[in-house]
Amino acid sequence: MSRLPVAADKPVPAAAPAALYAALALGDADLAKRTQAAYASSPVAAIADGLLGQTAKPDALTGLLKQPDALASDDWVLLAALACRRAGGETWLAWRAQASSIMGSRPLSGGVVVVVNRIGANPLPIAR
Repeated sequence: MSRLPVAADKPVPAAAPAALYAALALGDADLAKRTQAAYASSPVAAIADGLLGQTAKPDALTGLLKQPDALASDDWVLLAALACRRAGGETWLAWRAQASSIMGSRPLSGGVVVVVNRIGANPLPIAR
């Protein structure tokens, strides 16, 4: 189960990561808007805005990274890394600075660790 720290009045459904992945994969603007709106008042709002919004909210993403238990599963670590990379600049630098402690303090699958570590790498040149 995917977990995020939640306030008692703002629970995050277990289906939240799947909804975010679907909105990203399908590239459907309407689905992205509905998904983003569905989580606007929850702790996942920073990640949803960072992935699906027109502009990311760097302060919200950076604040999420500073919460010790904020990213408690493979899905949330991967989605947060993607959102921070999309935001770029100071937010991406904050992710890179904290990535080893975020990923080292919880059990993550090897695949997630590899993907997260490669998000910022330069892509391979296309063979012509």
